[in-house]
Amino acid sequence: MNSVIDPSADLIWESVATIQTPGETEERRPHTTEEWTKVQDGATMVAESGNLLMMVPRAKDGDVWMKMAQGLTDAGMEARKAADAKDADALFNAGANIYYACSNCHVRYIDEIKNAYPNGPPDVTK
Repeated sequence: MNSVIDPSADLIWESVATIQTPGETEERRPHTTEEWTKVQDGATMVAESGNLLMMVPRAKDGDVWMKMAQGLTDAGMEARKAADAKDADALFNAGANIYYACSNCHVRYIDEIKNAYPNGPPDVTK
């Protein structure tokens, strides 16, 4: 997670933003071919990481874990398609779906987070 998924997701999340400060608005978008290629590569890493999470010994179970890992793959592919199309708005939305895929898994499989919810984990969806 720390070596592959997180840096790749961060690359996507940081590539599109609207940052407002007093008197100034910064619109962050990839512009150059090199910037778009980095986002494409990050999205591919996210998608392939979902596939890796479905492999033994990483797979925790054959049900929810697999669905969540597939959700990560799907969100990564959505980001890849947006980057291929150089569509910053679609990339922003794909980044949100990567966040949801990650968060839903974390509240179920990271003990420190899971145990913080005595009535079960929340559904972190759109």
